[in-house]
Amino acid sequence: MLLVLFAAVGFLLLIACANVANLVLMRSAARAQEMHICLALGAARGRLLQQTMVESLLLAGLGGILGVALAWLSVATMIRLLPPTFRLPRIEEVSIDPQVLLFTAALTIGAAILFGLAPALRSRHMEHAQGLRENSRSVSSPYRRMRAVMVTAEVALVLPLLVGAGLLAHSFVRLMQVEPGFRAEGLLTVRMRLLPVRDRALHAEVVDQILDRVRALPGVTAAGSIGRLPMDGGNSGSWYYRADRPEPSPSDRPGGDVSIVSRGYFQAMGIRLLRGRDFDSRDRIGSPHVAILNLAAARMLFADEEPIGKWLRVWWSDAGQVEIVGVAADIRHSQLRTKPDPCLFMPNAQQPFPFAALVIRTPGNPRAVAGAVKDQLRQVDSDQGVAQVETMEQLVADSIAQSKAQTVLIGLFAALALSLACIGIYGVLAYSVAQRTREIGVRLALGASPARTFRLILGEGLGLTGTGMGIGLLLSLALTRFLRDLLYEVEPLDPAVLTGVVTLLTLVATTACLLPALRATRVDPAVVLRDE
Repeated sequence: MLLVLFAAVGFLLLIACANVANLVLMRSAARAQEMHICLALGAARGRLLQQTMVESLLLAGLGGILGVALAWLSVATMIRLLPPTFRLPRIEEVSIDPQVLLFTAALTIGAAILFGLAPALRSRHMEHAQGLRENSRSVSSPYRRMRAVMVTAEVALVLPLLVGAGLLAHSFVRLMQVEPGFRAEGLLTVRMRLLPVRDRALHAEVVDQILDRVRALPGVTAAGSIGRLPMDGGNSGSWYYRADRPEPSPSDRPGGDVSIVSRGYFQAMGIRLLRGRDFDSRDRIGSPHVAILNLAAARMLFADEEPIGKWLRVWWSDAGQVEIVGVAADIRHSQLRTKPDPCLFMPNAQQPFPFAALVIRTPGNPRAVAGAVKDQLRQVDSDQGVAQVETMEQLVADSIAQSKAQTVLIGLFAALALSLACIGIYGVLAYSVAQRTREIGVRLALGASPARTFRLILGEGLGLTGTGMGIGLLLSLALTRFLRDLLYEVEPLDPAVLTGVVTLLTLVATTACLLPALRATRVDPAVVLRDE
């Protein structure tokens, strides 16, 4: 993700530099005669090059200073806005340090040299006589082709950013439509680490006492517990196999999730029990070990056979052999973007776990019962602490927060790039119309219709846009494959996204071309010819 962000910043920098270069080219075209007069009067080319260099460095330096100031003010805010699931090591240490400042200064100077000196280097190839014959309104200006190249480059660079933003947005929409397999609304979660005890049975007893008290609270319709909550990004993996078959080799062991849950967990989570029974008071320490499979585990181990009543050998504590008493519906346990893992549920009353998370269902706002739940917990054990209290809706939102942050960041870069490209297209066409006022006036005087003049200018802008989009599509084909790991059920070359991006860019470019084209139709031939 960092590489993708770095590439997006690089593209945005190049687009901004191309825009600045176009402005410098326009200014240089207006000063072309001045420069050639200076050369004709004996001024050294190096002195003129030095003047252009100072102007470019001054412009880039002011922009760089302003950018650093904005970054200094905003970097802490941006870090606070990133979700906890945005896995960036040592993110709290990110700051504007000397290395960042040196890197920024190097980029600023490099951009000034690369794009600021282009007009001066271009003018070296013109003879003085040719330069004196040209004027700022000449159609054959030596800078016109360079401006067209810059606009084409802007469009070519903005297209991959738009495609990347479109792919991430499409992926995020698909991710939000995923059904987790449980009902997150109205569900409160309370995480805790149980205090150390000599007898593991005390862990199960404490959890049962807490749940009995919580179920009696007003507004609580169901409550249960689990060792590791869904949507926490992982699971308690182990392996298990059919007891009526030989032990598989290490390479063929059918691994999967193992969840230690209490009775009432499936009801509280809203997970459907497809076959068999739920855990109940019969399932205690000393009674035959039982377990419930999810549908994925039942299909993996038993295919089309009926799993109820069958036995598994489980490598988990002292579980040994367990009897399958039920089959539950699949849920997406670790995160929404992963398919349901095979899962084996065992009762906490038989396999007490040192970690426990309560899941409490309420008809209203689940946070309204948080205080009462903590009070009941303290009444059972005054020393027992609570690690975290969250709603399940918040946990689900956190599980996709990183995808959301990625989509917003790339979308922001793409929007900025699109705005710059629109400004660039408008600026070049507006200046082109100003340069070609005499030509347009002559055309209109000789009988050309305003509609034809409109199509001429509009076609020039859309021609540059079309060329840029062609190059940009090739760049997109080469670069979007690096987004594959960030996408969910969306291909890097999604036809809908590509079509939408091309349509959007065409509409924006057409809008940017309209005003200069309309201005060209309002040229008064009599005024132009009289000025000439």
